[in-house]
Amino acid sequence: MKKYCLSISRLPRKVFDIILTFSASAYVIVVFLIKEKALIPFIPQTLDFISYTIYLATPVLISWLCLVVSRFLPACGMECKIKEVELASHSFLPNYLGYFFVALSIPDKKTFFFVYLVVSIFVHLSQALSFNPLFLLFGYQFYFVTGEDGTKIFLITKQKMKTYQDVKLDNLRRINDFTFIDMR
Repeated sequence: MKKYCLSISRLPRKVFDIILTFSASAYVIVVFLIKEKALIPFIPQTLDFISYTIYLATPVLISWLCLVVSRFLPACGMECKIKEVELASHSFLPNYLGYFFVALSIPDKKTFFFVYLVVSIFVHLSQALSFNPLFLLFGYQFYFVTGEDGTKIFLITKQKMKTYQDVKLDNLRRINDFTFIDMR
């Protein structure tokens, strides 16, 4: 019974990891589908913009789901005072845009499937920082936060960190050892 309960307690974390991986890489699929002019079968060709709108909206909805699931991650707070804050959004966006160029250069569906599989595996395995630019649409920003004790974390938060001396980080959820999301 204890083993069963332990696996249930890990479920939100595993679900979150899968959703985060897919939402962070889903626009590779969207760009490829639009490049290939692939339409949803039951939508007439003359209304192709409806298919494209659905494609564009799906990763946004998945990112929203990721934010909902993040409320069930383990809670914790930052114990020490903040020494330094650095905006991180701008440093990851160029890497993320590289996915679009990959999707545009893939010639066929079979190749795309294997490339996307490899990209997804690497995104999942390298979630040291869990950057998902779609969180920006929901008002979140990404920061590197260094505490007085030298601990450096990657923080996803809606709080404005310009005046970080007044910021409270007591309602964090742990995504991994170095990445946290603020549920304030």
